[in-house]
Amino acid sequence: MSQEFIVVQTPGLKPWLQLHFARENKISAGVTFLSPIRFVNLLYNTVLQTEDAASPFSEDNLVWSILSIIEENPTETTFEKLRVYIDNDVKKAFALFSEIAHLFDQYVTYREEMVKGWEENSSSFDNNDDEAWQAVLWKKLIEKYKNWHPIKKLETLLPALKNQTNLPFKRVSFFGFSTLRPTHMKILEELSLSIEVNIFFLDSGVIKKDNNNELFESWGMMGKEFADTLMVDKDIKTEEVPSNTTPHTSLLSTIQSDIRGDSSRREEKKEDGSISMVSAHSELREVEILHDYILSCFEEGGVKDLKPDEILVVTPNIDNYTPYIHALFSQKEPRAIPFSIADATQTKEASKSIPFLDLLSVLTSRFEVTPILSLLAFSSLQRKFGLVEQDIETIKQLVDDVE
Repeated sequence: MSQEFIVVQTPGLKPWLQLHFARENKISAGVTFLSPIRFVNLLYNTVLQTEDAASPFSEDNLVWSILSIIEENPTETTFEKLRVYIDNDVKKAFALFSEIAHLFDQYVTYREEMVKGWEENSSSFDNNDDEAWQAVLWKKLIEKYKNWHPIKKLETLLPALKNQTNLPFKRVSFFGFSTLRPTHMKILEELSLSIEVNIFFLDSGVIKKDNNNELFESWGMMGKEFADTLMVDKDIKTEEVPSNTTPHTSLLSTIQSDIRGDSSRREEKKEDGSISMVSAHSELREVEILHDYILSCFEEGGVKDLKPDEILVVTPNIDNYTPYIHALFSQKEPRAIPFSIADATQTKEASKSIPFLDLLSVLTSRFEVTPILSLLAFSSLQRKFGLVEQDIETIKQLVDDVE
């Protein structure tokens, strides 16, 4: 059996695909999952026969690359805003540089012209202070790590792919992408002359071509434009896989149908719990509400035949919630809920240090209620002081009474 290579946009798709492969074939094996950067690096190193060195521009490594630039340029005035925000706080620095690394990774993928403009001392926004320090930081990164320039790496790879037989795979599939940068599309076009290339995406063709629904125009146009780009090439073989449409039995499914069909109905539909909006005062409280809601779905009168692997929880920054998820979802029966966390940049070992870092932060704080109570969610602190769930509820109630 030959090895399959699948390129996914986010790490969270990997376990989801593995689970479905196992259900379909009774086993999931012989599949290598790659991010777009790892895919390009594998091609680059194989075709150009270079060493597989870790790129300082991969999102994880870029955090430390940025840190080194900031430390090596203590007198750079454009970085003053960053220094003021960090204020010698290591935790703040890591969080900030992680966000910048993610932004730069997105810029390389979706704003290539803007990044190239920075290197040529041109800006996309006039008199924008935030663009100014980003441009300087990017230029210094390129100067220090010029041999790993992510855009030039792609430009070097593209001509080398012509009539190439020394490829690391016999077939490659791209799964779950809403768009691909033009350079990636050119790479796939060259690869398709030698090997089988598959692109699996949600086709906007199932939606009305003249759809003017406001939500679709806001959320769906990128996918539609990507599909239209693919369809321009007449040599591409397309195969439509029918979607599983949900009957209009709930408020959510009705709204979804309205978006697909460009309906703008304004009639009221009875609330049924398929859509809920909740306001919470902290991330810990958000996870507590989520945990209680999921437990209620498993109880009698909840969602029929619901299984844990059928539940998906999405959030813009899962790292902020990771310690609370571990603390609340790993409780003893009957409140335990099996779970896995995808797309987290922190390892499980790193997450164990979060209570310690939060405790240090509290020591230099004004002892606000929310940070103090958040510490009680950590099982390590619960064990240290011999606290059980009822004790924590009692403490919270006492604090509420005082407030």
